[in-house]
Amino acid sequence: MKKILIILMVSCSLLMLEGCLLYGERGEITVGDLVYKHIKTNSDEYYCVVGLSEEGKQKSVITIPNIVNELKVKKIGFLRSKTPVGCISSNNLEIIYIEKYLEFAHTYFFKDCPKLKKIICLEFEDKVNECYDYNPQYIINNHNKNNEERKRLPVYVFPSKDYIEDEQNILYSYANIIYYIDIETVYYIDFTDNGKIENFPKNPIREGYKFIGWYKEIECVNKWNNEIDNLNEITYSNDKKTLKFYINKLYAKWENI
Repeated sequence: MKKILIILMVSCSLLMLEGCLLYGERGEITVGDLVYKHIKTNSDEYYCVVGLSEEGKQKSVITIPNIVNELKVKKIGFLRSKTPVGCISSNNLEIIYIEKYLEFAHTYFFKDCPKLKKIICLEFEDKVNECYDYNPQYIINNHNKNNEERKRLPVYVFPSKDYIEDEQNILYSYANIIYYIDIETVYYIDFTDNGKIENFPKNPIREGYKFIGWYKEIECVNKWNNEIDNLNEITYSNDKKTLKFYINKLYAKWENI
């Protein structure tokens, strides 16, 4: 009888293990700046971001892609039996760009990133998109486990109009820079409040054309010069809760090849 029970228990354990392999965690991979957990369920298969590679830990700016190895990146961190799994640890990271909406599985993901100051959500085609559902809070450890400080992490999304009057205590903020590759096709968005562009996007590619640079008007007459040109001023209310600004628009100039 004992032998039968042991056989049954071993069989059940093997089945459970097989189920975990088929419909759960499938291992980790490192691609570029990020480490991903491969997740497979009975209805879906995707990657979760669970950390930074050694290369990524050295950078101040990273981009989380939408697709890795032909699978969608769907989450930042994940929960294992309600336990938060995955976090980014970096003394250098300041800005994160996200190509498409990602679900934040837990608020501890950025707890060891003392310099992290903002997230830019680049999913701008749908003006009312899921980026607005971000929970813009994260934990900063400050290397003191007994004194965790919860801080608001701004998440910047596509601006809905040319002039913004934005309350900073809401779940998202508006970008103040838009890059266009033609008259109305958006290529990139960003936010900076120091009067200068901090990070230009990668040069766009257009078949049959050579990219010349970013210009200050649709006609592409005056090229943006970050040494002398300044972004539209951002003004803050006395209580620092509201900011006002006009959107900065830059346009790609192309030359026939």
